Amino acid sequence: MKKSIIALSAIAALSTSAFAAELTNSQMMQQIEALKAQLSALEKQVGQTATTTKENKVSLENMMKGDPSSISDARFKKLEKKVDGIGKKANLAKAQSAGDNLKWNVDFRTQVDNIQYKHASGKKSKNNALMTNRLNLGMKYAADENSIFYGTLSYMKAFGDTANHSQSNTRPGYADFDWLTNENATGNDLKVKEAYWLYRNDSFLGNKDVAWTASVGRRPSTDGLGINLRANQKRKSPLSHTVNVEFDGASARFNLDKITGVEGMWFKFCAGRGLTNAKQRFQFDGTDYAKDETLHSDIDMAGFIFVPYDDGQYSVHMNYARAWNLIGFTNNQLGAYQGAMMTAATASDMMNAQSLLQFNDV
Repeated sequence: MKKSIIALSAIAALSTSAFAAELTNSQMMQQIEALKAQLSALEKQVGQTATTTKENKVSLENMMKGDPSSISDARFKKLEKKVDGIGKKANLAKAQSAGDNLKWNVDFRTQVDNIQYKHASGKKSKNNALMTNRLNLGMKYAADENSIFYGTLSYMKAFGDTANHSQSNTRPGYADFDWLTNENATGNDLKVKEAYWLYRNDSFLGNKDVAWTASVGRRPSTDGLGINLRANQKRKSPLSHTVNVEFDGASARFNLDKITGVEGMWFKFCAGRGLTNAKQRFQFDGTDYAKDETLHSDIDMAGFIFVPYDDGQYSVHMNYARAWNLIGFTNNQLGAYQGAMMTAATASDMMNAQSLLQFNDV
């Protein structure tokens, strides 16, 4: 600002010298008064600039003390440039990690149960304090706006080792003793409770009144409606009194509320396989993964879930399922129950049906 004032003063002086010879005294006096007015205006500008500089300094000091309202325009512009730079770096980091955006959630519970049995024979069995730890690590990954991966890694065990654990150092002895099992390089077990793809779309075959989903993989088929209320957790797919076992399969759900006008109506078809009789790999006769006709047949299951009404407070739920070739035991096997699990055979089919009426916030 000082350089500008000097330049203007020099121009004014040169102009006065150049035209002095042609001016009368009165004209010269008029020019002098005009110059005085200009100098007075410049002095005011200099004073305002000094005041603004001082205010900026005070604003910066106040901002450093934690008063954000005192940020000046100049300081704000600097901060704005800095934020823009940080934003560019954040976008770059996001682009670099686009292929690794798996989201996790944790459900960990420590539980104590008091168990009391009274058998038909009059005998009683009990456990006053069965303590367990259960850990579910939930996973979610959105491949695109329509496709989502869900998974759950699960761990559940009772406190301590089992009383019938081998205390000797053979077969495998101390190697898998619970006190040091994680410090031994013995196994690579990892339990996968759920792992499936879910596809969702707001229209079915061009019909925008029918939103639908389809999934395939290890389905969320335990802890359904009923049990989830007792466990205080989000419900899974089937009604728990009909199906409450883990299995691999597929499902397709269709929302019907828009085309029927009935609030919350939807229908889901499910099918899966609970057991396969395929042989293991590395068969000596070259029949890897072929069916083993000497074992029981595949166990398959299919069914549907139908919700005819659900307004959030009142809802009706129906579930039907049929399983084929379930395993079972003969009377002789039950008599020798210790070996029954090794000799289970195909027993029969089974059908289950359930309906449930739910009231919330009554």
